Amino acid sequence: MSDVAFGWKALTGAIAIAKNLKDFKKQVDDSAFQLQISELYDNLADTKMGMSELKDLLRERNDEIRTLKEKLKVRGKMVYTDPYYQMENSEGKLEGQYCKVCYDGEDLLMRLEIMSSNSWKCGKCNNICVKDERWRH
Repeated sequence: MSDVAFGWKALTGAIAIAKNLKDFKKQVDDSAFQLQISELYDNLADTKMGMSELKDLLRERNDEIRTLKEKLKVRGKMVYTDPYYQMENSEGKLEGQYCKVCYDGEDLLMRLEIMSSNSWKCGKCNNICVKDERWRH
């Protein structure tokens, strides 16, 4: 059981005990005791709300970590082959043509549209990639 789940269960149990004590206080005519029980109940309720917020924050962080791990996994498959990026598939072959401007600038995988046998255009940023073999060594 996770620490948060254990803390949540313990807190819920403590609130139940505080409720029982609050009911018991009706039978006791000691105002100091009644005040302490009321304060305990209020503090436990505040703590439970705080635990709920913490639980939501942990869920958000876990989602963020999952997203970053997925991006890192994709980044490991990307290979720059001038003038665009390609993605390595499970067999080690390069696939697709992805915009260098969008990937480097915004971490977006935007497939390029073929304009001719050696040129491609990005539909998002309108970058034009030209593969010119004359400049290769």
